[in-house]
Amino acid sequence: MTVSRTEDDTYAAVAFRGEDLIAVAFYEHLVDAASEEYVFTHLWEVRALPVPHDYPDAMPAEELEERLLRWEEHEVPHLQGEYSDQLAERSLRSVPFHRMAQEVVADYFGQEASTELVLPTEEQLDACRAVGAFPGFRSSRDMESAIDQLKAVNAYVTAINSGDQKPIVAAARMMFGDETSTHITRIRNLVQFARQNGYLTKPQHGRSGGIPTRKALELCEALKSRAEEVTAK
Repeated sequence: MTVSRTEDDTYAAVAFRGEDLIAVAFYEHLVDAASEEYVFTHLWEVRALPVPHDYPDAMPAEELEERLLRWEEHEVPHLQGEYSDQLAERSLRSVPFHRMAQEVVADYFGQEASTELVLPTEEQLDACRAVGAFPGFRSSRDMESAIDQLKAVNAYVTAINSGDQKPIVAAARMMFGDETSTHITRIRNLVQFARQNGYLTKPQHGRSGGIPTRKALELCEALKSRAEEVTAK
């Protein structure tokens, strides 16, 4: 993705380049009048157009900056294809709006927008399994189930953020190396369990999506910290 903002940090834009479309979202950062510590990011508009022939993998920073400046001045021209009816609904569904918003907020605060869960390595997990060193789980089976759900969340969110139109299939490919019906069903079930257990947020009705929750992040940190303690002994 490409992110741009105005010199006064008031307005920002982020561009997503999918397989067959480009989506540009325009935002405004609003500071609470009662407390400058609170900043709200308001989505004003999203524009989408088909990917032109020989277009790069990401929108060039200069192009996005120019679009943002035109939008800020309310002089955005009606470029050919800007509101194209050639875009199928499935293409629009692939736009990761939540990820785009994360990029804009992270850029505003000078942070890195990351939704990746940092799990212990397999070697660390094996060391912990050997000593049964995972407090907080009723059984090793519950622990293994939670780890599988977190891995599935990682693969699923990665597929969503890349704009894949079949994120469950893509996640199965990432986790198992293939797209067999057994593994696709396995991923679908793990993602469903992860939502039920509070590891993955729920998307809008009828859409793919979601990001890891604070609960998932904290569990990953706890697992990783415990694993490091065990392997350091």
